Amino acid sequence: MLRWINYACALLAACSGAPAFAQTLAPTASPAFIAPYLWAMNISGSIGLDGLSVPVNLASYQLARGVKAGGMGYAQYPVGDNFVYLDGLGVSFGERHFQTFFGQNLNAGLAMGDAGLGRNFMVDPAIPVVGRGVISPYVGARILTLTARVDGPQLRQRFSKNWYQPVLGVLVQGPLAPRFSYVVKLDAGGFNVNDSRYRSAIVVLRYTITRNWSVAGGYRAADFYSGGASAAGLSLNLAGAGPLVGVQLSF
Repeated sequence: MLRWINYACALLAACSGAPAFAQTLAPTASPAFIAPYLWAMNISGSIGLDGLSVPVNLASYQLARGVKAGGMGYAQYPVGDNFVYLDGLGVSFGERHFQTFFGQNLNAGLAMGDAGLGRNFMVDPAIPVVGRGVISPYVGARILTLTARVDGPQLRQRFSKNWYQPVLGVLVQGPLAPRFSYVVKLDAGGFNVNDSRYRSAIVVLRYTITRNWSVAGGYRAADFYSGGASAAGLSLNLAGAGPLVGVQLSF
């Protein structure tokens, strides 16, 4: 569950991390596209519940084994030199004897959605090997919903919380070699709205297979903080990092 919290809160935004698969063509030539993706994250930090703070140090394989169902993806649609984007994920997580909560049973659900607007600006950097690139600042809004139930002899608790966050980011991309391009994405959210903060950085190498299909792989690091403002006293202070992979279908 925790990797998805970071992922969506992008990770999450998670993330919101999906613009890492944006096209590197000229702004007016960029097609609409969708991009399912996956972030294999290792998480560290702490979770607080009813005044009890629990340290977290989980590898991606430990988190993945508890996922029952889930999906994540990103979509972008050009409007001249501007674009609109949608980013979302949903996951259902369950694990008996979840060690982070002292071996209690944990069932949780997470949903995240991002939507926003951006604008593409062509640049012509001085480094010849890089060539022309695109810088795309964007602004958006994110909603993150977390529900969880902990059942066991030591702790029985249910909680639900929504986070509503503004998001600011910038996407830098350009060609490296025939069929290869780079993407760097930096974004931030929360800004203490709903007592939450989020930061994310992504570096991706993209390979074009055909006009409509491409694949991408890279690395992402993010952190998420939320104070214990909910009725259940839930607080999160988590950082995650790991490889990111995805595919892109352009139209």
